[in-house]
Amino acid sequence: MSTAVDSFTDALKTFNKAIDMVLREPIGPKRWRAANNLWLSLSSKHKEQYKAVLAENAMTRQLVDKHGRAVGLSKAEMSDKSLRNALNIPVGAYSAIVKADPNVFKEKSNFVKFAQEFPEYMTRESL
Repeated sequence: MSTAVDSFTDALKTFNKAIDMVLREPIGPKRWRAANNLWLSLSSKHKEQYKAVLAENAMTRQLVDKHGRAVGLSKAEMSDKSLRNALNIPVGAYSAIVKADPNVFKEKSNFVKFAQEFPEYMTRESL
């Protein structure tokens, strides 16, 4: 008969195997994608959040040009602060990726690599 401790131990072993699979990847896009995929696999709520962010990003890409300026709006009509950023990522995915590679968002050279690996998280068509 299985106990709660056995169930917890089994879940922890499975989780540790998944973490090991992420950390086995070289630092860079492959590890970032593995961390993102691990985050997605942990909960159906994560998948729902992922889909919602992707839909929001797709809509934003239609509303801004490659420089983040609103298409068809004058400067006075633009909401500068909401359109400035080029990245929209779920908090959980961001956390998982940063845990897998703490320098991912600290090194400028990583931004282009990140944009190429995760076009779904970008709010502009091109940079």
